[in-house]
Amino acid sequence: MITLEFPEFNSDDEEVWCYDLDSCAVFSITMNGAAFLSGKWHDLTAKQAMSIPFVSAEQLEITVDGDTHTLFIDHENQTYRFDDIDVTAKNNEDASKNFEYLYASVSEIKHDVFRDDVPESMGEPTCIFRYTLTDGTESELALVPIDDETYWAYTDGTCLGMTVSRSAITGSNGCLSFIERLTNDLNGTGN
Repeated sequence: MITLEFPEFNSDDEEVWCYDLDSCAVFSITMNGAAFLSGKWHDLTAKQAMSIPFVSAEQLEITVDGDTHTLFIDHENQTYRFDDIDVTAKNNEDASKNFEYLYASVSEIKHDVFRDDVPESMGEPTCIFRYTLTDGTESELALVPIDDETYWAYTDGTCLGMTVSRSAITGSNGCLSFIERLTNDLNGTGN
């Protein structure tokens, strides 16, 4: 382990100087390489509000504004089911792709800004994403509206101040868009 000491620096500097506390060796790091020094703890964390790999999930229940859909993934038999419809049996490549895109649109929801004014108690979520993993464990992402544009993100009941933009749900790459595409593919009305 090396411990580096950094003196104060200006964000306009091209490089930042530091030294090893043990050996007193002096180093320089480009400002781009040292940008993390001026950030907050959350700048160093994951960029997704929830990140569960597709291969780790057995089921994903999506509830948005009271409408619920469930994705079932059977990795062993390589089959997908959307609600009560066997997606794989349809032999529709677009449906299979949109099933995977729907999963990704939820499991890769990017967070927006972090805020310090987290409410003392969790409000009523309008979006809930419940995962059942292949090992039987469960995890949940709940989104509670802050205003017309933003949600608080609660991961397994805890909010650290992470917010999510409403466009992550309603935008062209949001889960509602992929639910619509998948439904159209399975009903034979897809493009």
